Amino acid sequence: MITHLKSKWFLLRFISFVITSLLLITFYKTITYNATIDTAMDKVNTMLLTNRALSEFISQEQKPEIARLQENDHISHDYFNPKLLSGSYITKRIHDYYNHEKEKGGEETHLFKFSSDNAFNPKNRADTLELKILNQMRNGDIKEHKEVIKKEGITYLYYENPLRRV
Repeated sequence: MITHLKSKWFLLRFISFVITSLLLITFYKTITYNATIDTAMDKVNTMLLTNRALSEFISQEQKPEIARLQENDHISHDYFNPKLLSGSYITKRIHDYYNHEKEKGGEETHLFKFSSDNAFNPKNRADTLELKILNQMRNGDIKEHKEVIKKEGITYLYYENPLRRV
C-alpha cells in the first residue's frame, strides 16, 4: 500500500514537473519571439526614418539647387537625371549599397521596395499580397501591415506602410 502511494506521489510530481516545464518553455519562447519582432521593428523604423530624412533632403535641398542651376542657365531646363532628382531612385540605391556592406560583413540583408500598382519601374510593381494591402490602406481599413511570414523555409518580418498617407 505504501509503495502504491509513493508511486502515485512520484507520478503526480513528475506530471507537475512536465506541465511546469512546458509552461516555462512556452513563456520563454513567447518572450523571445516578441523581443525578436520588437528588434526587427526597431530596425525597420530606423530604416524608414532614414529614408524619410533622405527624401526631405532631396526635396528641400537638392531639387531646389538643380532648379536654381536651371534658372541661371548653368544646366538645361529639361535636364533630369534620377541619380540627382529622383528620391525613390536615390533611396533605393543607397539601400542597395547598405545591403552590399551588410553582405561584406556577413550580416543578413533587408528587402526594401517602393511597391505600387502603377509603378514606373517594373521592380516596384506590387505583387498580389502587396496589392491587397495597398487596397486595404486606400479603403482606410488599415494604416500599416505587419506579419511574420515563412518563405522557402526562412522566417521574415513583412512590413508595409504607405510612403504617403492614402
